[in-house]
Amino acid sequence: MSETKKIVNLVGSGVSWSSFQTILTRFLGFFSALLILSRLSVFEYGLIELSLASLSIFSIFLLPGIQPVVISDISELIQKKNGKQAVEHLKKYFNIQLLLSLFAFIVIFFISYLPIDAFQESSRVLVRVLSLSFLISPWRQTFQVVFSSVLDFKARNLINILEEVSKFLFLLFMFRFFELGPVSVAFAIIASQFASVFIMSKKYKSKISFIKNLDSGEEFKYLSFNHYILGQSFWAMAGSYVNTFGQTCRLWIIKFLLGTEAVGLFSLAQSLYGHIVAVFSVTAVISPILTRFKDDFLKFKRIVLKSIKYQLIASCVIGLVSFFLIPVLIPIFFPEYANSMSLFKIIILAIIPSAFATVFTSMYQSMNLQRSLFFAISFKNISILFFSFIFIKIFGVFGIAYEYVLTTVIFTLSRYLNLKKIANVSINLNDFISFDQDDRLVFNELIKKINILFKLKKREKVS
Repeated sequence: MSETKKIVNLVGSGVSWSSFQTILTRFLGFFSALLILSRLSVFEYGLIELSLASLSIFSIFLLPGIQPVVISDISELIQKKNGKQAVEHLKKYFNIQLLLSLFAFIVIFFISYLPIDAFQESSRVLVRVLSLSFLISPWRQTFQVVFSSVLDFKARNLINILEEVSKFLFLLFMFRFFELGPVSVAFAIIASQFASVFIMSKKYKSKISFIKNLDSGEEFKYLSFNHYILGQSFWAMAGSYVNTFGQTCRLWIIKFLLGTEAVGLFSLAQSLYGHIVAVFSVTAVISPILTRFKDDFLKFKRIVLKSIKYQLIASCVIGLVSFFLIPVLIPIFFPEYANSMSLFKIIILAIIPSAFATVFTSMYQSMNLQRSLFFAISFKNISILFFSFIFIKIFGVFGIAYEYVLTTVIFTLSRYLNLKKIANVSINLNDFISFDQDDRLVFNELIKKINILFKLKKREKVS
């Protein structure tokens, strides 16, 4: 099998599992949302979103954004068959995550008891329950790092599927036997995270054994804590925190200018958009693959351009269908959230620049350009703060959506110009309208998969 075909099959398998996971979890998420929205008011839903957003600020304690750096490092070590060094990497990463997550949990729990007038009692309880997610985070993060590094996309996506299934079951249980309102949702979120990690622990152990058996005979090097707080790791953490801060600021700006219900309406529209974008996303798949080809510019560039091409095609198709379908379904199932559909119809336009942005993110991660990404995110946050106030004042609630789309365009364009300068990767129209040998290979492999699927269905009918 040619190397190109191997890459196509690997990316195809990864994207297939990612899309399957996304569709299935969104399908289950729809029924979870049905349960939640049927039991909670718009105000209560907004309260949950604000609590989650507020807690995300404390993610700085968990070294946010460092995961792609660790995946890149371990993927490179696995390719070199340096298993001992890879395991040492994982141990150090897990221990640091565990120490900092315990510290974050204690700090949040303490803050929730402080006599701050702005905090309602219901918000305090929500924060205490949701803070338990910090205790399971080290395991969840390490599992994802291992599965991604060994290119086991099935396991990486399966943990998310199990979490969503568990969440739905726990929601049924909590709403059936308890009357806790938003707190029931918080308990379901935490319980589902614990359940998914417990179920996938056996698979994790088998992958660790596989990595340990890799031995190239290279010298074993111990890692210090400084490895995770200096260099690209520092910029990755800073970039992730700044990004979270910007998203949180947007919600609080909406709250202060338009009220808590507006937060709920925007959160639903943004959540729907996020689900749609995730249906076909190559980011998690190509990041560890690009790391293995970063020294081969021609192959690296081919993977990048083809990824953008197929991401854009899929995004346009999915976005077009969603633009007409979602605004019809939501008012039927959730009439109280019908007003959010006006926002959704505008926000969905961001799916086009996002198709480029997802691949650009993978490029930054694989090329260790976290410092450049940090400044790009900082520039995006300035755009959020600037345009949010102006657009909301001028257009009211619609200004939220206009700002979201414009910020996405600016963020994507700024990253492209930066990558064009640093990586010498340029994009032209011919890259999207041409049909070369690689496209034929992708097309033929897709036809083969479809034929196999139809043959299986025919056999089931005959039997």
